[in-house]
Amino acid sequence: MLYSSYIKKNCYFSQTMSWICSMSKLLFFKRTFLFFLFFGLLPGISFSQNNSVGIGTLSPDPSALLDVNTNSKGVLIPRLTAVQRTSIPSPANGLLVFDTDSSCFFYWNMTGSAWKSLCSTPVPGPAGVTGATGSIGATGPIGSTGSTGIVGSTGSSGPTGSIGPTGSIGSTGATGIVGSTGSIGATGATGSVGVTGNTGATGSDLGTHWTLTGNAGTSPGTNFIGTTDAADIAMSTNGTEKMRITSSGAIGIATTTPAAKLDVIGNVKITDGTEGTGKVFTSDAAGLGSWATPVFTQEFESAEFSIVAGTDISVAHNLGGIPRLWVVYARNKVAEFGYNVGDEIIYSDANAPLGEAHTASGYANATTIGIVTKGGPKLRSRNGTVGNGVDGNPANWAIFFRAWK
Repeated sequence: MLYSSYIKKNCYFSQTMSWICSMSKLLFFKRTFLFFLFFGLLPGISFSQNNSVGIGTLSPDPSALLDVNTNSKGVLIPRLTAVQRTSIPSPANGLLVFDTDSSCFFYWNMTGSAWKSLCSTPVPGPAGVTGATGSIGATGPIGSTGSTGIVGSTGSSGPTGSIGPTGSIGSTGATGIVGSTGSIGATGATGSVGVTGNTGATGSDLGTHWTLTGNAGTSPGTNFIGTTDAADIAMSTNGTEKMRITSSGAIGIATTTPAAKLDVIGNVKITDGTEGTGKVFTSDAAGLGSWATPVFTQEFESAEFSIVAGTDISVAHNLGGIPRLWVVYARNKVAEFGYNVGDEIIYSDANAPLGEAHTASGYANATTIGIVTKGGPKLRSRNGTVGNGVDGNPANWAIFFRAWK
């Protein structure tokens, strides 16, 4: 009957002899009808005339759509993880869920388009405008007189009265004992400098200090500049150390930690009248150094070449003339005969450390140096007799040239 009555109120009969109804109203009615049909059959649920639903009460509060009354249970709203909560499409303003990740209630705030936590400390709103001051109330009745208070402290002494007239002088009394000496007063201003006296005779200051103009009568074993303990001695100019003599006897210039008997940081200039451009500093057997003209002024080193039999190897030396000396070297590439990688030997027929090299005659001119390899070619380790020993592997060596002019 209820359903039929609703149909008659919200639908009409069309010319096609069929009922035309509002689908939204019809669906709403069906859901409402089933809701009341279901919950109306459950014990403890009541419905009031003001459309309020009560659970655990027969008289739900008229201001509440749902009134739940119990003293032993609660209301369990949907429990979602944070991912599930944030994945709800188009949540309604005020939608309430319980986040199991943070163990807190969240509701959707449509204004801020964000989930708001009910566990967060609320931010106080701005202070309201101060209201106007109210009018002064009427004066109350005068109270009874209180008890007498305690006596206050004595006030300060009044001002001293004026001095009376001086009396006549009495007879002189006996002399009193002498008092203690008073403290020394402040030093007076310094007087002007007096006239300089005549210079006295120069006295001896040996054993006390060195003068700026030098000392006379010194003894090297007794008088010296230095220290008497194991400390370094430093010499400075303009407040910066320039030279140091260590306790071990090393001298450092521009360094505080000399690594040799003489350690100089910077350029060194040595002149004896024989210096000149391109000269080298050399020494004799006694260690006396002097400038000398080098035997060679130019040097050339070629690239490396493989050792292949019957190969003519020639290179341009760019020395600007016939070399005064040129040598063919072999450089080790794979350790052999006790030589390590990178070791160099002279590559020749009979005088090479390896012995026979089986080279042909070399040649040199104003622009080129070269050799022609012969035989195996061989690199043989000798034991003192030509032809004896073990042949080496040419692939383990490379040859190159050096020339001087």
